[in-house]
Amino acid sequence: MTTQFTQHAQRRHTVAGRHTSGPGTNQSMTRPPRTRKPPTHRRPKRGTSMLQGRDLPGRLSKDMLLDSGVLHAVNEHYAYLTAFSDSLYGRANILSDVMPQTAIACMTTAAWVWCGGVFPTSFDVVSTSHFRKFMMNRPVRTYARHIEPGHIQRIGELQLTSPPRTACDLALLPAHMLFEDGWDAIVHKLMGDYGVTVDECAALLAERRFPPQAKQARQAYQFFGLPVPEYLLEADEEPEPLLP
Repeated sequence: MTTQFTQHAQRRHTVAGRHTSGPGTNQSMTRPPRTRKPPTHRRPKRGTSMLQGRDLPGRLSKDMLLDSGVLHAVNEHYAYLTAFSDSLYGRANILSDVMPQTAIACMTTAAWVWCGGVFPTSFDVVSTSHFRKFMMNRPVRTYARHIEPGHIQRIGELQLTSPPRTACDLALLPAHMLFEDGWDAIVHKLMGDYGVTVDECAALLAERRFPPQAKQARQAYQFFGLPVPEYLLEADEEPEPLLP
């Protein structure tokens, strides 16, 4: 019995010695911590405001939640909790889940974050990068504009144009979009909800010395009840594009 106990203790000592480090022995078996590579593209993150079909028990439950208004569908694959869109931070969180990290939301997309309403039918972004033409079945409209840092705000992880800048950008939309699509009411809502003054809009319009279209620039000045600068009155008429 004593011999068996001694042999068993020697075997345990030998095995334990294999896992120690030191002169003449193997190095520690501990693995170095893994470093995760950053993603090369943006995808909706599970567990956030944007839900996928696999996040729900089944198709019937998804249809029931959509019909009852608990969920709002973005496309056939993604939806978000309607309650999230009731707050400024919630709307910013929804967009930050799907938009490229380096892009700045502007125009109609920024207006949705500030004012709510119907989910944007397009993703309007300021960026020098190239993105896919469509994202979640919606066109991505990219503007390579220079924006002063003071005209950019951050809500959570989302960067977007400030309320004054967003109001001026919308006022520069072609007339058929500004008035027929109801963006004029959104401009007034931005000004009322966030205290945007006519003087702020005048300063922002003056910074854009060479707007894309003189006709739309004159329209923006008139929309805010401002005198049109002389150089815009003398500018030649140009064909109206779809967007500024």
